[in-house]
Amino acid sequence: MTVTVTATATAAAPPATAPPVDALPSGVPTGPAASAARVLLASPDTGRGGTRTVLTGQGFPPDTVIRVSFVVKTEGLEYQHRDLRDTKSDSAGAFSVEVSIPSDLEDYQDKNTYLRAQAGTGTKYSDTVFNLLP
Repeated sequence: MTVTVTATATAAAPPATAPPVDALPSGVPTGPAASAARVLLASPDTGRGGTRTVLTGQGFPPDTVIRVSFVVKTEGLEYQHRDLRDTKSDSAGAFSVEVSIPSDLEDYQDKNTYLRAQAGTGTKYSDTVFNLLP
């Protein structure tokens, strides 16, 4: 018995060509400018008293003591200000620290509650919302 096989090759369709890139005009910045804006985030940012959260900050002065506080305020008035702990920013002005939300503030659950980071003894600080649950 003799078997003859005939193979036929077909050319694959050429790959689709991407459209040309519309380049930026010369002189236009190619990325975001470096910013000294402070960023402060809590994770988690919601919980009851006693919740442990990690506060992360960027844009603070480098190698500086950072005081972390829990603040309750409304209409610009602070009802409570509780210092939680100190940490230190790194050489780039960033830090990450775990804190525990005070557990004796149940009377303030309907107020605006924040975690605050303040560098050194200056008056400039940054707040991020922490939603205190009943």
